[in-house]
Amino acid sequence: MVEGNDWIENMWFAGNNYAEFLHPVDAELSARLILAIDKPEIQVAEIGVWKGAWVATMLENDPRSKALGIDPYPNGTHVKKVMELRLAGLGVIDRFLHVPEFESTPPRLFLM
Repeated sequence: MVEGNDWIENMWFAGNNYAEFLHPVDAELSARLILAIDKPEIQVAEIGVWKGAWVATMLENDPRSKALGIDPYPNGTHVKKVMELRLAGLGVIDRFLHVPEFESTPPRLFLM
């Protein structure tokens, strides 16, 4: 977990290889907001996960975070598989739950 004032130098960011729609400033803002929450566990959700850059950035920078991703991946099963492999490679896949539609969300939104 990144702490202190050295954010730009120390924050892990998904990078341009799969962060098509995530600017580093947006990632930093999201991570700062999550880290400011004083709770033992943080649950985040993303609608439209695509390649998983935002989810990966949140999970990698805050080990308290768990993420729910809602994305049907129409005609994008390869992209979904690549996203899952990247999250597994980071060691954060166990804190990520993907559902194809909102109706598939667990009753208490997200429990792991």
